[in-house]
Amino acid sequence: MKTSRKKERSEYAYVLSAYKRLRKQGIPTLREAPLMGRSIDLLYLSGSHLISVEFKLKDWRQGLCQARDHQIGSDYAYLCLTYIPTEAVRKAARDAGIGVFLFDEDNSCPFKKIQPAPRSKLTWPIMRNRLCEMLMDHHR
Repeated sequence: MKTSRKKERSEYAYVLSAYKRLRKQGIPTLREAPLMGRSIDLLYLSGSHLISVEFKLKDWRQGLCQARDHQIGSDYAYLCLTYIPTEAVRKAARDAGIGVFLFDEDNSCPFKKIQPAPRSKLTWPIMRNRLCEMLMDHHR
């Protein structure tokens, strides 16, 4: 008798799914946006706001550190998880100035906002402008 095993999705698969769904809606979106020798998993424009998203399947603490770094280039930084975050995760994110998304399989928007991100006070205008230019060049 065969047992079926559901293949575990990779972090990249979640990023790609979100990217495709946002692009399908006409939202300017970029994967692996370069930022000072690192990369932002997903970057997109929501109105005039630049949103960065760091996806994590397991190590949310590392994800928060990475999302905190993204604040220098984005208006709002989020950690996206594939599971409902505990209060400890939400508190750590709040303390770091990071919002929390839950990956949503069922809607056209790939994210359910669990906790809104405050506007970043660390944004470097020159870095933000560079990311916006890359995003718009990619969107054309």
